[in-house]
Order: sequence, then C-alpha cells, then structure tokens
Amino acid sequence: MEHTFIASAAFGLEGVAASELRHMGLHAKAEPGGARLTGSFADAFRANLWLRTADRVLLMLHEGEAKTFEELFQAVYQLPWETYMRSDAAIPVSGKCVRSQLMSVRDCQSISKKAIVRRLMEKHRVSVLPETGVSCPVEISIRSDQLRVTLDMSGDALNRRGYRTWNGEAPLRETLAAAMVSLSPWKPDMPLYDPCCGTGTLLIEAAFQAANRASGLKRTFACERYPFMPKDEITALRSEAEAAYAP
Repeated sequence: MEHTFIASAAFGLEGVAASELRHMGLHAKAEPGGARLTGSFADAFRANLWLRTADRVLLMLHEGEAKTFEELFQAVYQLPWETYMRSDAAIPVSGKCVRSQLMSVRDCQSISKKAIVRRLMEKHRVSVLPETGVSCPVEISIRSDQLRVTLDMSGDALNRRGYRTWNGEAPLRETLAAAMVSLSPWKPDMPLYDPCCGTGTLLIEAAFQAANRASGLKRTFACERYPFMPKDEITALRSEAEAAYAP
C-alpha cells in the first residue's frame, strides 16, 4: 500500500531533496518546504536512511481546510490513530499557524491532542492513556486555513548523522554541506579542498558520498519503533546499506 510522505528541507534545497528521492527510484516532486513522495513504509525508512539534504521524513495523515476549533477537532479525531499508535504511546504534539483564522498554536496543540486521545481511548477501549510507551511525534500545521497533520518518521533531525559527539562554535549543518557537495562540480575521483575546514563537515559529507555511505547508517529513527513498520524490510534495508558502503 502506498502512502504520502513529506521530506522537509531548507528553503532552496527542495529540488535537491526531490532529486535524491528520484535517484532512489521513488516518485517525488519538490514543493515549498520540501519534497512530496509516495511509497510504502519501507520506502519512508529508506528515505530516512539515505537522504543527505532533507531535514525530516513525515507521514502525511490529513490535508484540508480548518477555520474553526471544531473543524480542527473533527479532522484530527477522524484519523485512524489506533493504526499508528498503541494504547500506551507517548504523543507529543507540536504546531504552527501562519496567516489563518486559528492563530493560537497552544490551543491548536491542545485541541488536537484531545482529539487523538479520545480516539485512542475509544478504539483501544481503555480509560487511561499512560503515555509510557513509544513516542509518536505529531505535527499540526495550519497555513492560510489549510490544515496538515503529519506523523514524524525521523525522530532527531536527519542532519544528526550519528557520528558527531561535539560541535564547534559555528558548525556547518550537515544537510547544507551535503547539498553544497552535490551542487558543486566535484566528483569522487577529484581532489577536494576546504580552506575553511573547521570541524570538517564538508569533507566528511563528500567522503560519505564518495564511499556510498548512507547518511543515517549509524543512527536510529523514530519509525523503527512504530508498531506498523515492516521490521523484516527495515533489517534488510540496513543490511543493504552496510553492504553498499565501500570505505
């Protein structure tokens, strides 16, 4: 079954992220704020594992208009949260509102959380949600009265590659460094000089690309703990990435 995902990216890098996804064989199209792709849950994990220039991979759950708190509550409540979360799931809800009738982020977060909790309590037939289990971060975004509800598949931002234990005073963001390398004329068989080396982020990202090393090879992602994810396929994709790495 195919689902819709958003690979969020910094302004100006949407096309680069979309190109990366297409290189993986996924159907993707750049849009403001990232790249939209369709695929399976395994494809979303693969995107997390290999994307170099995107910030996060988000599962799109709903898009539609919401001008009142009641419309917001009903839109969130109607989503099949029981498919994605167990009865003990921790449910952090973040939000943002831009140029909309609903401009109180805190109220939108509270109402959305209430809708999710009510749905889960009804469907799981419980009276209490302890929120002691797997964390399932939800984002509520309302822009020009258009509601978007997403589930975070990445956890920590994708620039957290898993190898760095310390950052300098002004480190170059890994996703931006990867984009600079991708957009430059440099090829793996050419010398690469970084006169402002600092902590070496640019050179490390170039080395990753030259060695065909998946950017997320040494880290985990939030979706790996989700109950609906195909565990066997995730294990196989990690094994493939490790086999492809040629240091």
